[in-house]
Amino acid sequence: MCRIDEPVPERGVAALVAGVQVAPFRTSGGGLHAVDDLDPFAGVPGER
Repeated sequence: MCRIDEPVPERGVAALVAGVQVAPFRTSGGGLHAVDDLDPFAGVPGER
């Protein structure tokens, strides 16, 4: 999906993993997380 050092801290990137759109991001402390990249109100993928 991307190299571990590519995401700008506190900013997600969009990625398609096994047919599911996710938004991995790196925290300012260096932690890695990923969330569902879906706007909860519109029900569509978010924009980056």
